[in-house]
Amino acid sequence: MNFFFVILERLRQRQLSISAKVSLLFAFIVLGLSSVLYFFFLDYESGRNSEAFDRRAQLLLNQMVANSSYPMLVGDREAVARIGRSAMGLQGMESCSILDSVGDTIFFQGEKAQGYFEVLREDAGTIFLEEEGGDRRAYQRKISALVWAEGDPELLVMDTFVGQEQVVGMVKITFSLKQEKEDFNAVQTK
Repeated sequence: MNFFFVILERLRQRQLSISAKVSLLFAFIVLGLSSVLYFFFLDYESGRNSEAFDRRAQLLLNQMVANSSYPMLVGDREAVARIGRSAMGLQGMESCSILDSVGDTIFFQGEKAQGYFEVLREDAGTIFLEEEGGDRRAYQRKISALVWAEGDPELLVMDTFVGQEQVVGMVKITFSLKQEKEDFNAVQTK
């Protein structure tokens, strides 16, 4: 640090040669550009990690919706609970709830979400929410199933089933971002 003050004092007294001044200017430019690039790439990677996390959660949610649509339609609570318990085994999963079409809880495991969640966006039927502090993310999606419309023989055409889509429930999952942030910070400090 003392070296820095000596150089500043010599610059002030104009005791550095032109080549030293040019070298010093070049060093400051390189240092400035390096800092800007470091923060740019840090922000870029942080955004990529967040997108990857959202994609993984959306894939899980899509799989849970696909697997639970028939059990929800026929009222098989045990199958629905098995789907929810298997999802709770994933790293970072804080809670999972599966609701029926009127909003009654069929399965719930984990911690109740405390605090305010803000809607980030809605994409392909999935609602993305983030906690105010940014430590948790929640995702929810409606469960729908094809239901036969009774009494309409025109819906059965050439042995193909045509029915109406009916909402039979909803899946809500909450993930903690603490482990993801710790992993990112560990990479950042290396």
